[in-house]
Amino acid sequence: NVTLAVPAGKITAIVGGNASGKSTLLRTLARILQPKSGAVLLDGEAVHQMKSRKLAQVMGLLPQSPIAPEGIAVADLVGRGRHPHQGLFSRWSAEDDRAVARALAATGTEELAERDLDTLSGGQRQRVALGRALISRPTVLLLDEPLGSLDYSLRQAMMVELKKIQQEIGITFIMVTHSQQEALSMADSVIVMSDAVI
Repeated sequence: NVTLAVPAGKITAIVGGNASGKSTLLRTLARILQPKSGAVLLDGEAVHQMKSRKLAQVMGLLPQSPIAPEGIAVADLVGRGRHPHQGLFSRWSAEDDRAVARALAATGTEELAERDLDTLSGGQRQRVALGRALISRPTVLLLDEPLGSLDYSLRQAMMVELKKIQQEIGITFIMVTHSQQEALSMADSVIVMSDAVI
């Protein structure tokens, strides 16, 4: 029984204790879970009725623990996020190269482009995962504990970086976090959940 409206072009944080419903809400917004009733609307359109390719062009997801194939180079992994913008028989284009370069630049990972993902630190991997989520230029980006696996100094650096990226690109960020400090220092609005209720 949740009703909310998320302001466009802002950072909204969802906070609450364990099992409060934060991740369930985020997974429902991301169309991973089907609501028992009601609907999730994006610009007036129900996301559960949108075609997958169209939804992938406008909504991105940065999961808590992104999964990537072994032995893949950073630029190749980020480039895979371009799939929603390519036709069935499209070849890789100069625009795709530019999109990869923009995503790497936005996340400060240009110098890692040729590196194997397996050789990166946790913070570097998280920035690369963010680059992959950003490459399709979504209007909404859902982030599930994006800083959860990082140490304190990296968390602080990533908070600054996320805020800067959001302001430069104007994306709507919806971020689940356990940390009230993160929510209060980053977000324009905060949703507090307890027992699956706002």
